Amino acid sequence: MALDQLVWILFPLLFLLVLVWFASIHLLCRLLERRHPAKYEAMGRPAFLRMTKDPGPFTHFLRFVFLREHRRLGDRGLSRFADGMLVLVVVYFLLFGGLFGAMITGAVRV
Repeated sequence: MALDQLVWILFPLLFLLVLVWFASIHLLCRLLERRHPAKYEAMGRPAFLRMTKDPGPFTHFLRFVFLREHRRLGDRGLSRFADGMLVLVVVYFLLFGGLFGAMITGAVRV
């Protein structure tokens, strides 16, 4: 398969991964709210669709996922889900970076 053809597979895949990421944020927030309400409150009650002027809750949420703070809770299911989100982000950025690099170098034409 030529790189030019691969682009038409990667664009929808990347879009789908963004949708999965947003759904995962929503689910993880709900899991936190139900299983660990004290931690959820300490993080500022992060929510996927709640728009606030304070970036604190979202910052706490990202720290919770990327620094793997979820391990301290002792909730194996929640921790596996959050680790899956971390893998999803890494895969997304590797695919996006590869596609972007290929477009910049001229290896792929859109």
